[in-house]
Amino acid sequence: MEQIQNYIASLPAAVTALLLVTVLVIYISPSILALFYNPTQFRKIAAVNLIAGASWPAWVATLVWAVSGRMNDRVDAMLKRSASNKIWLGLIALILVGAIAFGAF
Repeated sequence: MEQIQNYIASLPAAVTALLLVTVLVIYISPSILALFYNPTQFRKIAAVNLIAGASWPAWVATLVWAVSGRMNDRVDAMLKRSASNKIWLGLIALILVGAIAFGAF
């Protein structure tokens, strides 16, 4: 750790500033992506990102949550197109649940 501190201290101020900005942008990237991909959940994603973002698993989960918004909207729009889609999805789910219950998978 001391070697890293000495190395960073020996860098020019502009390089250190650029390094800090880069780390900050990577750290808050789930929040930035949420603005574009999941704006309805932006505040929640930003709060989780700032509080738990130092943990790699939490940061990855927040990143996935941030980019999943548009996909959810697309799936919802597809399901709302016709009632028959819901019936087919229900039948498929019922078949899968039955197959799992009877040990087919």
